[in-house]
Amino acid sequence: MLQANQYSAKRSERAGVRPSGSANAETSEAESRDGRADIAQHVYTSPVGGIPKRIIDVSLASVTLLFVSPLLLTLWVLIRLESRGAGLFTQSRGGFGGKTFEIYKLRTMSDGDHSPVSAVQNGKHVTRIGKFLRVSSFDELPQLFNVIKGDMSIVGPRPHAIEHDLEFSELDETYAKRFHARPGITGLAQANRSRGPLKSDDEVRQRTAFDVAYVENWSVLCDVKIILLTIWTIVRSDGDH
Repeated sequence: MLQANQYSAKRSERAGVRPSGSANAETSEAESRDGRADIAQHVYTSPVGGIPKRIIDVSLASVTLLFVSPLLLTLWVLIRLESRGAGLFTQSRGGFGGKTFEIYKLRTMSDGDHSPVSAVQNGKHVTRIGKFLRVSSFDELPQLFNVIKGDMSIVGPRPHAIEHDLEFSELDETYAKRFHARPGITGLAQANRSRGPLKSDDEVRQRTAFDVAYVENWSVLCDVKIILLTIWTIVRSDGDH
């Protein structure tokens, strides 16, 4: 089975997309953003769940932030103490309708390179605190701010890097349906233990199938079940991320 960075590089080469961090990264990103109009083939006037889901998202994210703010501050300090660089970083991801937004994460790598090809769990640049953050998924906590801003939802398809959106849309013709929902901090795929880097074409198709099933069958009860299953999955995690 291909490793995450090998798979990404191989798929990027076949798709004619250069990984972030290359000499032509700005050109690559511009080309990727231009191509997003082709990915979001469907015109969506409102995201899955509409106003009721949005009210739940803002309420739940706000309450959760009140409780986890001390934890976030502690983690930010530990990150800064262990290695140089900012405690937070942002990446461009695809959101509702294919619109690009900046996602927030706690920094887990010592050199600040969080490009899709570089972000490998046990890579030599992942910090000690970074490994813990990835296994526990605490690196995703700042995305509560994305939820409040309206870029994301508590539950929805996990957003991929823009380069990967282009690659995966060529691999699976149903991929564009994911953009009918706001991307989520967790989703149906993650609740079913499909987490972390995608290492093969089959894994891409499997996760896409979960995401499309969520979009086509959304309900408030579905979101509640996914949140509870995600918490249970993280608690029982064997270290995969």
